[in-house]
Amino acid sequence: GVETTSTLPDVERLKIITSHFERALCKQTKQHLLSMRPSNTFSGAAACTFLVEEKYASTREHALQIGRALACEFDLFVHEKNDFILEDSDKIKYKFIPAEKRVTNAIVEDLSSSSISDVFQEGLSTKTNVYKHRSYKRSFWGDDAVTFLCESNMAKSRQDGVRVAQLLLDKYGLFQHVERKHNIFKDKRE
Repeated sequence: GVETTSTLPDVERLKIITSHFERALCKQTKQHLLSMRPSNTFSGAAACTFLVEEKYASTREHALQIGRALACEFDLFVHEKNDFILEDSDKIKYKFIPAEKRVTNAIVEDLSSSSISDVFQEGLSTKTNVYKHRSYKRSFWGDDAVTFLCESNMAKSRQDGVRVAQLLLDKYGLFQHVERKHNIFKDKRE
């Protein structure tokens, strides 16, 4: 992980940043309509620059932490293909999630981390799975977790299920990839 001496702002401050972040980056992307880029997308580098220039973050690394919190806690944006957490890059693009489609995660937030863990352990089937010719006990596939979240009404759709699972991974650390290579939840068997 990234080490920094900076801390995340409190929830109320993050709410203010969320509103300002979306307004500013939406305005910026509308100025690039001639660039063939959809108007609701932005680069990770643009997000970091905004957060540092507006003094919400002290460094670009701190901006990444805040930006990731905005994506996770407020369901504000996702990678165009749901493959990356926020990275400081001009090449990786993110899109805002329309307000009416944002997962409020009220069910998740109403539960304590032990309750969520209990729901997962009791409801999600784990077994020994084989991945890249190795066996992993008490494991599950990402697509099975998304199906479980949808069937248990913790997510409204598969896309929402991916966002809820990412929240469970980031906020509660309930599970990790078997190879511990990344912390990006995917709705597939890998």
